[in-house]
Amino acid sequence: MFRLRLMMFTLFLAIASGSLLHAQTEKLVQDGKVVPRTTIIDFKIIADRAAIQKSQYWSRELAKHGYSVQVRSIQFQQDPEVSEKMSGRTRVVKLVGGLNRRGELIFPKRSFNQNQVKQLVEWLRELKSFGAQGSPEEKPVWGLSQTQFEAIFKSLSKPVEVDLSGKTLDECLAAIPAPEEYPYRWTLEATESRKKEQQELTFPEWQRTQGMSQGSALAIVLRHFGYGFWPSRTPQGSIELAIDPIEKGKNLWPLGWELQQSPDFVFGKFLKITEVNLVQAPLLDVAQAISVQTETSVVFDTYNIRKVGIELEETKIDHPPRKRNWSLILKAALSQHKMTHDLRVDEAGRGFCLVKPRDAVLNALERK
Repeated sequence: MFRLRLMMFTLFLAIASGSLLHAQTEKLVQDGKVVPRTTIIDFKIIADRAAIQKSQYWSRELAKHGYSVQVRSIQFQQDPEVSEKMSGRTRVVKLVGGLNRRGELIFPKRSFNQNQVKQLVEWLRELKSFGAQGSPEEKPVWGLSQTQFEAIFKSLSKPVEVDLSGKTLDECLAAIPAPEEYPYRWTLEATESRKKEQQELTFPEWQRTQGMSQGSALAIVLRHFGYGFWPSRTPQGSIELAIDPIEKGKNLWPLGWELQQSPDFVFGKFLKITEVNLVQAPLLDVAQAISVQTETSVVFDTYNIRKVGIELEETKIDHPPRKRNWSLILKAALSQHKMTHDLRVDEAGRGFCLVKPRDAVLNALERK
């Protein structure tokens, strides 16, 4: 028994005195997906002879925060690196920083001078929580790798077959179930917002989301109720579709995507020349007729349209007798009511027309 205790104590000392930093994370939360239970950061500084003395500064300052590093000579020819690998349930983040003669630590895409110890420590904490990719906050594709983003994009490309007309928000979400591997999660802000929302609000029958892919349809539906969603990468490695209230500057899943090819290829019938004569025609009736005739859904950014005070049910449009394509006809008619439209594609590449207020109108409203 004494020998066993001695061995355990020796093992504890070896781990405690090593250069690897440990961070405990939560247990596996998604069936079938291995996520880290422990994160280890292997931190090395590479310096030449002229800079090796300055490495003592970093070793001393980081030690104050509980971190230790290995200092290697530049003769090892190792480039700056931030990477990770899994070993069972253990995630090992490999961190290699180059040290220049000014005492700056150089990593891929970032560096720290001797006045930025606090920033370096914050970054180390981020790496321990989220791994080599870092925190997903305020990153262009929500901090996801290209592989992760493409997987989510593909999972949201399936068509919505259900007519959502007259359904409440909860009923809409039940009709558009989340992909099994990417569950919905209401954020704290969204949960608080729901306590104040209009319970009688339902999804309008003139919003033609049936047949659109799940990602764009979900974004349009949530926006009608004042929300949006984004793929949130948790510290455990799983990904959830976080539902948040709409706020300025928040990076939410878009209402469709910009065209990457010729509009003629995607919007053939919508861009076909036709002859119209509109006199005080209800906008919503015209939009529905266009959707049926061109097989191109016309949908509305109802959140921003309400924001600028436009009543869609009361909006009527005019257009003189003329031969034009529907895109130009609609653009001219919408301009009478401070609106415009964008041609977008959903996650499956299917085109649709998004009606929204003009940017100048929204910007003027925000300046008040």
